[in-house]
Amino acid sequence: MASSLFPPTRWSLIDHIDDQHSMTLLLEHYADALTRYLGSKFPEMRRRGDIDDLVQEVLLALMRQGHVLQRADPAHGGRFRHFLMRVAYNAARNARRRLDRHHWSLLADEAVAECVNDDTEVLHETEMDRAWAESILHQAWTELRAWAAQGHIEADGVELLERNLLNNQALRNAAGEMGLSLGTAHRRIAKARTLLRQAVIEHLRFTGELIEGNEDEAFDLLMKALQI
Repeated sequence: MASSLFPPTRWSLIDHIDDQHSMTLLLEHYADALTRYLGSKFPEMRRRGDIDDLVQEVLLALMRQGHVLQRADPAHGGRFRHFLMRVAYNAARNARRRLDRHHWSLLADEAVAECVNDDTEVLHETEMDRAWAESILHQAWTELRAWAAQGHIEADGVELLERNLLNNQALRNAAGEMGLSLGTAHRRIAKARTLLRQAVIEHLRFTGELIEGNEDEAFDLLMKALQI
């Protein structure tokens, strides 16, 4: 995903990472991506059910060390999501060696300090980007299904998009199985795709991963990350 369409993340996102609202935003936009990434790197911790707790500790450590993060050089690690995943990876690596959960908070703090001025090459960047793209799309699908449940969009439009985009079913076949005319199917799926794209773009915009005016290209680039 190395592209100018995804600029270095706005590190201003963490300028005031010192209140509960900031923690909520971090959880909402990054926790799922961190969990997916750590789960792929540390399957034994995932099987034990440790990943979610460790991600919480990492995000809490960011809250505790907001003043340290504000001195971090964005050029080292580039994107904020890469930095978060490096912190999480280091914390998980050390936690695997020390399985006593009572030490995880300290390990998370150590991992933040360790990564702040680390100018080594970002490792596992492709895996990081895939986990991040999966998470962004998962959140967008969740929002789309919620809109359908609330009646803001036709539920069959969402189902058509799922069949076509996720299950690779031809639109004509999906429409026939659902009892829809092809014209209706085209209209419904176009609306659902537009709203899915809108949800993805909003996540990209909030996290500083978007150059305004390149929304279509950014959406396509994110989708390509899932094909790696």
